[in-house]
Amino acid sequence: MKDGVVPVYVNNAFHWIMSYRMEGVGVRSLILVFDVKDEVFREIILPESLVNAIETEVDVKRFGDSSIAVIFSSVPREFHNSQIWVMKEYGVIESWVEYAKVGKRRKGKSTVLGFRKNGQLLVKFFRGQIALINQENQCIQNIALQHLGAHAFVDNYVESLVLFDKGNAVETRPSGKPKRRRINRE
Repeated sequence: MKDGVVPVYVNNAFHWIMSYRMEGVGVRSLILVFDVKDEVFREIILPESLVNAIETEVDVKRFGDSSIAVIFSSVPREFHNSQIWVMKEYGVIESWVEYAKVGKRRKGKSTVLGFRKNGQLLVKFFRGQIALINQENQCIQNIALQHLGAHAFVDNYVESLVLFDKGNAVETRPSGKPKRRRINRE
């Protein structure tokens, strides 16, 4: 695995891209998954066109509420582009579909930072501009023009009703129905 890679957390599991060398075959890549609930590792096979990519060319991202996407970023001499594949049904290898291509820029590399829940791409362009790309109509909306540096990171925010510093605010009555308890905020 690449150093400094942040795993993607989807469906109670962490996901990383991993590459290994097979004698007579060459480099093979896959998604390594650690299921937090069952405490086991498993593998998800990449789309056929990406299995020979090396891990520095592929990233895994969260897509929607419960699936993943992989972004293959090639760096040929003339153009930089990213190919995006989405697993429409999590865990079903046959459900990989090519979602988009981003880039084809002569100078610099476009980096896919993540996805909005509506499927829009959040992209950082070569000079640091951040934009949303709507895949349906190919519309690009600039949202930030300042340089964010080389290591921009995006993650999903999920609200929680759990108060970690106050304990459980719900007690159960003998009848099995929850009883509300007032929490003192000091």
